[in-house]
This record gives sequence, C-alpha cells and structure tokens, in this order.
Amino acid sequence: MNNEVIPWTEDGQRRMREALTGPWAEDVWLVTPKSSTCNAVYLRFTIGSISLNLEIKYAVWSRFDSGKLTIGRKQSALRAALGLIIRWLNHFVPPVQSLMEKSLEQWEISLRSFIVRTSRLQHRVRKSLTAAQAYAEYIGEDPRILTFRQLYSHIQAAYDDRPELEKDIWDLRTLGLAVNLTSSHFKLNFTLISQPWLREMTKTYMKYAIALRSPGDCLIKLQATRCFSQFLAQQYPVACISDIDRPMVAKFVSFLRTCDLSDRRRRTVLCSLRVILETCAYQLGIAGLIREPLLFPEDFPRESKGLSREIPEEVLKQIRRHLEKLDTTTMRMVVVLLECGMRISELCTLPLECLIYDDKHDWYLRSCQLKSKQEHIIPLINTKVVSAIQAQQELIRQQWGSACPYLFPKPDAPSLPFKAKGICRQAQ
Repeated sequence: MNNEVIPWTEDGQRRMREALTGPWAEDVWLVTPKSSTCNAVYLRFTIGSISLNLEIKYAVWSRFDSGKLTIGRKQSALRAALGLIIRWLNHFVPPVQSLMEKSLEQWEISLRSFIVRTSRLQHRVRKSLTAAQAYAEYIGEDPRILTFRQLYSHIQAAYDDRPELEKDIWDLRTLGLAVNLTSSHFKLNFTLISQPWLREMTKTYMKYAIALRSPGDCLIKLQATRCFSQFLAQQYPVACISDIDRPMVAKFVSFLRTCDLSDRRRRTVLCSLRVILETCAYQLGIAGLIREPLLFPEDFPRESKGLSREIPEEVLKQIRRHLEKLDTTTMRMVVVLLECGMRISELCTLPLECLIYDDKHDWYLRSCQLKSKQEHIIPLINTKVVSAIQAQQELIRQQWGSACPYLFPKPDAPSLPFKAKGICRQAQ
C-alpha cells in the first residue's frame, strides 16, 4: 500500500481544473444517453467541499480518459461505489479540503469503518487457474474500497510533479517503455519495500535494468526484492546493506521453503535476487555490498516437469461444436485462436488493418509477437476465419464512427479490434 503523502497545492488544483473542460467541468455527467431501451444514466458529484469535489471529479475523469472506464455503459459498480464514497466524505466535520491531508492507509481505515456501520462489507471470492491446472480461490477487497484506492492514486499523481524516477511508484508508460497493453501491470511499486536502504538499492538497479531488460523482467525482479524485504522485516528488522552475507541469504532460502510458493516460483525469486545483488555489487558499485558469491547451485530447487497445457483433441471438438453459444466477439476470438494458435495477448493487440490480400488471392494475418518483438505473417486457409476478422473490423469501424461524440472527442485511431469482458483489458 502506498502510504506516501503528497502535499496538496493550489497549482495542483489548477491543473485539475484545466483538465476538466466542457461537460466534464459540470457536477452532473451524462454517462449513457436516453434511448429506446434504457433511461439516461448520470454521475453526480455532490461533495460539500469544493476542492474535494474537484479532486474526485478529476480522478473519475482520469479513469475515463485512460480508457479504464467507457462512456456509453451504465457503470453500475462505479455509481454505487461513488455514491457511498461521497456520503462518507460528506459526513466529516469540518469538511475535508483534500484527500492529501492523510495517507491512503488512514483513509481506508475510516472508509472501512463507515462501510461496516452503514452497510455490509463485501469480500469478493475470485478463482484462478494455476500452472498445475487446479483452481485456487482468493478473497478480494471490498469493491468500494478498491474504487477509492484508484481515485486516490489518480489524485496523488496529479499533485506529485516530481520526475518519474524520483517517485516511489514508476509508471512504465510514462518512461516510454513498450508495455503489454493486455496486461494491467504498468507500474513499478517500491512502496512495499519497507527498508529505505533496500528501496534505494532496488531503485538504482531498476534505473539500470529498464534500459536493458523488458518491463516484465523488471516486474519479476521487483517482486523478488519485495519478498526479500518481507524476510528482513521479520528476521532482521535493524539490518543494513552491509549485513547482507552468506548466512543471511541461506536463512532467506530456508524462509522461502516455509512460504506457500511453488518450486518454480522459489527458483525465480532466488535467481532474481542473485542478479540484483551481483549487478549492484559488481557493475553499479553500490557501497556496502560484499563482492563474493551469496547463492550457490544447491540453493535452488530442482525444476520439476509440469503437466502438459495442451488442450486435448476431444475438448477442442467440444469447443467447435458449441461455438455459437458464445457471444459474438468472444466467438470470433476463439475462431481465430483455433486457426492460428497465437497467444491471447497477441490476438488482443492485433492492429485494425491486420489482414493482407496478395495477388494470388490468398489471405494472411499480420501480427506482432510480443516476446520476440517481430512481425509474424500467418497464412489463412479457412475462409470462416477471414470472415470473422472482417466482421469484427466492420464492427469496430461502426463503433468508432459513433463513439459517444456528445461527451468527449473522438480519438485518432482504434488500437484493438478485439475486446471481450474477462479476456482483454483495453489500454490507451
């Protein structure tokens, strides 16, 4: 959790006010216009404190502007969460002038207490499929608290005018790195590293790594450092950088065995930590780190062969047999995946003009392989696949031509021909 408090300033509020132009500057927003099938849907901002009302409006606008929220939808979850947050903020006496008066942790404690008193705290249970092909359940946070976290982060970013590399949370998109647009992991969050010296050492390494390594590799390295920070907080609370030695690292290896981590995950953490420590000691010359091996081959768990992730042929037949039961967009996505065998992330980032037609009247699909960063041309033999892609292209062109001109200007060009709930997150 980010407990860093950024002071609120008049300049920051001026920038927010300048960003909210046209209908966005009003206290009532038309989210979905009235049609023959549904009533008009509005977002209403009724916070008594003018400055605080401005902050909340700016944060919600940022969600729409970034593509996280879409105009034209009812936004039922947002309206419910926003209504409760506004009631909570209005009950403070004297009125709150800015969310930057307290840390996120302090506000969350207050909001959670308000939810318990006035309504029922909701914990969502989520399921995910692990690498061992087994479902694992996770208990998630109350969605209204999650919404408040998102709003707080946008407001905090608006006030924080420091250079990106001086912050405790780096946005990889702001740094100009090529991130995977189908993923939601765009930031390097150093706030979960509790030791100041370890946080600074990790930042120094990341400044070096972002120039040479992929964003995904940087995220993996940061996760390993967070794990090491958790270990130090429990067993070496007053340790400093010069205390890192072979006995400490050996205890960390034992610590990982007590955690609920797979062998593959433990191996990844240890490999990442070794790279960070050796890079900081030998290449970056960070003072205090000893220059001797700290991890040895016997420290790493053996790699075990996992279960095959190949879909059995009988399952593929069932999928093809029941394709028409899927919604239209998802059905088209599955048709392309069955024919081309590409990654879901590559499918979701196909350019709108992804079909190629040569002089021999043959069709090809042009895609970009994210890992190799190379363009890939796939011949298309099945005409149903070509028809599915063309139908989706036409749908996107129609949607783009009537993309809510009543509330915000039309962007330059669509980036994703495919968008399905639960399969793809559209990021601008």
